[in-house]
Amino acid sequence: MTWPFTARRAGVHHAALTDVGRRHEKNEDAVLVIVPPDRQEWGFDVAAIVCDGVSGQPRGEVASKISIDVFRSTLSRSDERSLAERLRIAAAAASAAILDFAKREVEGAPVASTVVALALHGHAATIGHVGNSRAYLLRAGELMQLTNDHSFVAEQVRQGIILASEARRHPMRSRISRALGTPGADGMDVTDVSAEAGDVFLLCSDGLHDFVEEAEIAKAISGDLERSVHRLIDLANAAGGADNITVALCEVA
Repeated sequence: MTWPFTARRAGVHHAALTDVGRRHEKNEDAVLVIVPPDRQEWGFDVAAIVCDGVSGQPRGEVASKISIDVFRSTLSRSDERSLAERLRIAAAAASAAILDFAKREVEGAPVASTVVALALHGHAATIGHVGNSRAYLLRAGELMQLTNDHSFVAEQVRQGIILASEARRHPMRSRISRALGTPGADGMDVTDVSAEAGDVFLLCSDGLHDFVEEAEIAKAISGDLERSVHRLIDLANAAGGADNITVALCEVA
């Protein structure tokens, strides 16, 4: 496991952790939590971003790092625009940066990353995503998925072609339909969610949600977020650790 980090600020407690899993030699996931410095107003109390380099493509770890770096530079400043607009701007800039890298370094071969981002300001949450990294809300013990995967299998489920119970075992479950670094398929879906005291937001890569049932995820999250992120990683590894695993938790006071 690598660099768990935790903190408290402005009524929000958060923790994050990424792990290579058991079947990969390198970690193509990346995670970032942004906390504005004291006495600086960046329009949010805390922001969290999870990125996952698309498997089967070269330099996935570079794509996720580029995305994280762009989100950091875009959000770490004062800005009068809405959080939704700022997340979309960051996603577009990250996609352009990945495309530029691909042209310069790998002769235009496809390089891409998913992203899911959360910005919390008081009891208001803004969530954006591209790809199949997800956001969830845990409220009163109930885990609710807040994002809809941009993937072939998710589209099949939404159209009623296959059952949701079949999706986790589907051989094409990792085939995504939208990603940063993919021309014309990098638009970010953004939504606003009202938060309540005690709510816990979970961001994760598919290394968690593809292999661990939502009921198990919900049970693993407690008021101790530091232990919770470790429990989530352990659950995914106990299920085989077939992919890199990344989680970020933010609890609203």
